[in-house]
Amino acid sequence: MREIKVREIKMLENQSSKITRSFDNSKIIKPFSVSDVPQHALVIGNANYEYAALTNPVNDATDVAQRLEKMGFNVDKALNLNQVAMGKTIRAFTTRLSQEPGLGLFYFAGHGFQVDGENYLLPIDNKKIEDKHDLEAYAFNVNLQIFNRMEEARNHLNFIILDACRNNPFRGAMRSHQQGLASVNPVMGSIIAFATAPGKTAADKSQCGHNGLFTKYLLEGLEYAEKHNQRVEDMFMQVRNSVLEESGGDQIPWYTASLMKPFHFGKIQSKPEPKPQENEPVRKIQPEPKPKESKPGDIFRDTLKDGSKSPEMVIIPAGKFRMGDIQGTGGDREKPVHEVSVKSFAMGRYLVTVGEFKQFVQAIDYKTEAEKGDGAYVWKDSEWKKIKDANWRNPYFPQKDNQPVVCVSWNDAMAYVKWLSEQTGQQYSLPTEAQWEYAARAGTETDYWWGNEIGKNKANCRNSGSQWSGKQTSPVGSFEANPFGIYDTVGNVWGWIADSWHEDYTNAPNDDKIWAEGADKSYRVLRGGSWSDYSYNSRVADRYRGNPDDRDNSGGFRVVRCLAART
Repeated sequence: MREIKVREIKMLENQSSKITRSFDNSKIIKPFSVSDVPQHALVIGNANYEYAALTNPVNDATDVAQRLEKMGFNVDKALNLNQVAMGKTIRAFTTRLSQEPGLGLFYFAGHGFQVDGENYLLPIDNKKIEDKHDLEAYAFNVNLQIFNRMEEARNHLNFIILDACRNNPFRGAMRSHQQGLASVNPVMGSIIAFATAPGKTAADKSQCGHNGLFTKYLLEGLEYAEKHNQRVEDMFMQVRNSVLEESGGDQIPWYTASLMKPFHFGKIQSKPEPKPQENEPVRKIQPEPKPKESKPGDIFRDTLKDGSKSPEMVIIPAGKFRMGDIQGTGGDREKPVHEVSVKSFAMGRYLVTVGEFKQFVQAIDYKTEAEKGDGAYVWKDSEWKKIKDANWRNPYFPQKDNQPVVCVSWNDAMAYVKWLSEQTGQQYSLPTEAQWEYAARAGTETDYWWGNEIGKNKANCRNSGSQWSGKQTSPVGSFEANPFGIYDTVGNVWGWIADSWHEDYTNAPNDDKIWAEGADKSYRVLRGGSWSDYSYNSRVADRYRGNPDDRDNSGGFRVVRCLAART
């Protein structure tokens, strides 16, 4: 981990504890908890900005809203709000607080900005904001339009949590602006938390990709605090330390509190723990055994709530690789070749199967977009035809539970990984484009992991000489795994990718995160080729695109999982 600026951290700790220095130890102050008063929350996630779109705020807001609902909050969730909608939503929230004072919590994920010491939150229609006057007219002043209105409601306690210290939120350049947000002095009975220190910017992604770095640990902190009756100041301290560690000291969350008495998210225990009887030996708490350390190549399966198992996962080692058309056999969309660093992660050993998808469908009575809409495209009579009764159950060729699920859209795949994450308590997602190619190459630089020729019966694509080629999917694992232990990275079915589409790799990042900047969000990436495509399209560097609601009988997906949360 890079050296952390100790002086800066100490300064932040001093700021956070100013209000408690005058605490009178001679007075006993009874703590209160979230269960003592009505609790209302407004959770906003803005990602689809006209300028400088973000990746994770919708995920962040959705997950925070779900967590707060489980904790007993009355939650209003709002996503991708323009200026008019955002204004109406904030006014409705503060009006409700004034009608039923209690605990008010405002959470925002998106673009935030400071000018002349004032903080502003940006709606998604931000192209019109080019100078300070535009900012005052079209953005939302945190102090005037949010904090002061919450204070006027005379709540017992107000929370303002802002994961909003992103960089480059609009086109204009202001001489009076600074990075990040400005520090705020809280009024009595309030807590304010920023994703990073005043004047700094925060990461839109964590190692796992699904949430921003701050919100990832905020979610963990809220769950722990409720379960263990943790004081809120201790929770935010724990969140800060976790973000510090993952970011290598680059991001330091900031919070300040002005509480009249201690506050707990969990229920306050009215009875003390029983004391040991006289002569009864005091039992020592035995430390939990350390989890077995994972290593690349290990195969594991997470446990679902009903005791069944997740898809088989393989741990992929960290490393660097060259991404793109290394052999010079592809097109412009695979160029320029660039070096990418990848952190260790777990990938599905196989494509998601019909049996695994069936388990998900039955668990929540899910209907795919093909079933709800006008079917799916199938390869029939030497052409692609959209057929109304075509779907994952009926792909117009025979299939068994051990074959990859097809006729599923990107949206269907995202619904599956969300369910799998909820069932296991782990962070599953679709692979990023960099993760997919890194795992598919498995340390090689040829068109296919075994060489530059497709050969015979090494994969399932149109001219590969297998019994399924040009006809239908093959059972997963029918061919040899690549050196990382991953099956079917060449052909069988196209795999949906988390990333939105870019026409080529110009200005591509050198890490394994979702590439959001400049993306065409009307399309998502597909990789790997299929049984119906020629081997050229099954090269490891080949890229294809589809609308998020597209579905056909040559398209499926596989999952990846973050390793940071594994125990």
